Amino acid sequence: MEQYFEKGLTVIPLASGEKRPLVAEWTEKPREELYNEFTKYSDCNIGIRVDKPLFVVDIDNEKLLPLIMDEINARTWKVRTRRGYHIYLKADEYYPKTNKRGSMLQLLAEGCQVVAPPSKVGNHQYYFTSGPPDIEIASVNKRTVEKIEKIVAFLADGESFVSKYAEVWDEGHRHNLSLWLMGYFRKNNISKGEAAVWLKAICLLADDPELKDRLRALKDTYSKPFENIKGFNGLAEELEGIVGHQRAKELLEILPAKPSGGKDHGRRSEEKRGKIIKVFGGEIVDSKLLEVVENVDGEIRLLVWDGEKIDIVDQYVFDGVVYRPFEIKVYALPKIPDIGEDPTLWSDTVEFYREHFDHYDENVYHIMVATTAWSYFVHDVKVSTPYLCFLGEYNTGKSRGLKTMKALCYKGCLVEDVSGAALFRMTNIINPTLLIDELQAKFRDEEYRSLLADGYQNGSVVPRVIRPELEGLEALGFFNPFGLKIYATREEPPPDIVSRSIIIKCLKTARKVAPQIDEEKAAILRTRWLARRLKWWGKIKVRFDEADFEDGRLREIFSPLKVMAEIFGGEEAAQRIMEYGRRIEWERNSYEMNREEAEFVEAFDELLHEDGVDHDFIPTSKIVEKLGWETQKIGRIATRLGYMRIRSGKYRGYTVDYEIHERNKKRFRVGEEHKPPPKPAATPPHHEVDAGGETITSPPSENAASLNGAIEPQVRGAKKCEECGREAEELYRIPLKGLGPKLLCRPCANTAIA
Repeated sequence: MEQYFEKGLTVIPLASGEKRPLVAEWTEKPREELYNEFTKYSDCNIGIRVDKPLFVVDIDNEKLLPLIMDEINARTWKVRTRRGYHIYLKADEYYPKTNKRGSMLQLLAEGCQVVAPPSKVGNHQYYFTSGPPDIEIASVNKRTVEKIEKIVAFLADGESFVSKYAEVWDEGHRHNLSLWLMGYFRKNNISKGEAAVWLKAICLLADDPELKDRLRALKDTYSKPFENIKGFNGLAEELEGIVGHQRAKELLEILPAKPSGGKDHGRRSEEKRGKIIKVFGGEIVDSKLLEVVENVDGEIRLLVWDGEKIDIVDQYVFDGVVYRPFEIKVYALPKIPDIGEDPTLWSDTVEFYREHFDHYDENVYHIMVATTAWSYFVHDVKVSTPYLCFLGEYNTGKSRGLKTMKALCYKGCLVEDVSGAALFRMTNIINPTLLIDELQAKFRDEEYRSLLADGYQNGSVVPRVIRPELEGLEALGFFNPFGLKIYATREEPPPDIVSRSIIIKCLKTARKVAPQIDEEKAAILRTRWLARRLKWWGKIKVRFDEADFEDGRLREIFSPLKVMAEIFGGEEAAQRIMEYGRRIEWERNSYEMNREEAEFVEAFDELLHEDGVDHDFIPTSKIVEKLGWETQKIGRIATRLGYMRIRSGKYRGYTVDYEIHERNKKRFRVGEEHKPPPKPAATPPHHEVDAGGETITSPPSENAASLNGAIEPQVRGAKKCEECGREAEELYRIPLKGLGPKLLCRPCANTAIA
C-alpha cells in the first residue's frame, strides 16, 4: 500500500475478500484522505483508483493477453486476476475513455478502480507477473492509446460471434474457415483493422498455432479484387461440414452482416442487412419483444421476450441486422424482472407515490398509478392516450409529482426548456413517456402546441422542415408525436389541451414527504412493472368506452386508466379512478351551467313556455328584458348556439327549432338538479395542526372529512371563496392573521390551517 502511494497512485480500502470500496464518494476524495482511511481497517483489500495519466486494460481471458501486449512493445505492470490480467499503462499525451461494453476486454480510465496485489477475492489472490520494484508502468504514445481503444471497441462489437467461432475453429478446417471468413468481411465492407482484431481473437481463443499465417492471409485477402474472393458460400459449406446444417445456419446468423439470399455481394446491402440498430426498448423483432435493462453490476443489456421466457444478451441478430441497446442511459432502466404473480404491486406503488408526493385527494395516487401502468402499454394499444397535468402555483409540488412519476414510468424522460424540434425527434426515436416541467412557458410555442394537440391520438402525421437547404418534399420530415405526456404548469392550459388532460390540482404541501426520490425502491417497482408489461404483452384491450361518462372526451381519456386499475389494482382501484373522473365531469358540467350561454338557454326556455303556451317565436325585446343584456351580446350568443334570427318589419327575434333547443338544454343541463358526486376519499391522517384553538388531525385535503368534522361549514350553497374567487358549495370561516376571518373554500381553508 505504501509503495503504491509513494509511486503517486491513489489507493482505496476495499472490503475484505471483495472488490467493494469501503469509502463513500471515493471518486471525489483527495488521495491523501483516502490513504489515511486505511488506518480504520485492520484487514482489507487494496484498490487503486484510476487517475490520469494512468489507465488499465482488463483482460478477462488470459488467452487474449497478446491482443494488448503485442501493441505495447514494452515492459509494464501486469497483474494476474481470477480469469486474466490487468495491464497498467500511462498515457503520454492522449488520454482514453472508459469502455466497458464488452466482457472479454475492457478499458478502465478515470473514475474506475481496480483490485491491487496482494488483495484476495474469493479463492484468488492477485499478484504481479511483472511489476515493482524492478518494472515501472509503461508510458504509451497517442498512436498506441488510440490503437488500444480500437481493439477494445472492435472486440466488444464482435465478441458474441468471436467466442462462437473459436469453438468450431478445428484443426483441418482452420485454413479454409479463415479464408472464407476474411473474404466475407472484405465483401461486407468490414475494415481490415476490425477484421484483424476478430481473427486474432478467434485464433488466440482456439489456440491456433498458425496465427501469423492467418494474419498474412488476411492482408492478402484485402488486397485482392472482389471477383477473386470467396466469402459467404464458402463459409457456409465449411461450417456445414464441421457442425451440420442447423448449427451452421445459427453461426451464419450471428455474423456482423449477412448478404441477401446467401449470395456473395461486392458491397454491403443498401437495405437493413448488415446494419447495427440501437434499441431503446419496445421494439418488436422476429415476433419477439426487445427491452433495455441493466444487470446487477449496472451494465446495460438487451432483454428478449418471446412470450414465454426471458433471454438477456449483449445483442440480438435477425435477418442480418444487429440490434444492440443504446449505450447511454437516457432514462432510468429497470433490472432483469422475474415473471410471476404480483398482487401487491398496485398498493406498493400507491404507497411509493404517497411517500414522495403530497396531495389532499387519495384518489390522485390511484390516478398516478393507473397512468404509470398505462405508460407500459400505450404503444401496444396504439389508439389514443390521456395526458396528465399537475396544475398549481409556485411551490405546490408540481415538479415533485413529475420527478416521482419519472422514476416509475416506462422510459420516463423529464424535460424543461427543450426545443420542440428535439422533442419531435425524441418522441419518434425513443417513444418515451414524456414529462414536461413549466409548460406554461411553451403554450404559445407552435411546435409544443402541435406536439400536444396532435400527440394524443395515434396516426397523426406532422410535417416539419428538417432540411431547409432542400426544396419541396425533400425538405420535410414527417413525425408521429403520439405518446403519453405528463406535464406541470402554473397556468391552465389552452382548451384543446385541457380537453385531452386529466388535471391534478396542487396545493402547498402540508405534510412531510421523502426529501429525495428513493432510487432503490423506484428501481424495484420499475422492474416489477416491466414484468407486468412482459406478462400482459399483446393482451391489453381497450375499447375506450369502459368509463361510463356522458362526456365523450372524458370517456375516452379515463377508459385506459380504468382498464389498468381493473387489471392490476382490482375493483376498489377502478372505483377510485371513476370517482375522480366523476368529480372532473361535475366540475366541467358546473362550468357549462354557469356560462352565459347556459343563462341564455335557460331564459329562452322559460320564455318558450311562458303562460303555459309553447311559442314558435321569441322576440329579442323579451330576452333583453329577462337577462338585461344588450341586443348585440344576445345576437352573438344566440348565433353561437344555433338559434335562427328573424328581422322582418316589426318582428325582431328568434324562431324556435325545438331539436336545437333540446340539444342546448341537454348540454347546459337546463332544468336538471346538479348534485356534486360523492366526496373523494381523504388521504390517511399524517400529522396534527392547530386551527383557531382546535386541534385537527389531517393531511391537506379538499373535502370536509379532511377537517375531521372539527370545523363545520358556515355557508352552504354556491358562493365565491373570498381568497381564490372560485365558487364552492361549502365555505368555512377561518381567521387569517392580520386580516380577520374570511369565508374560504375547502382547499383555501386547508392551506390556511396548514
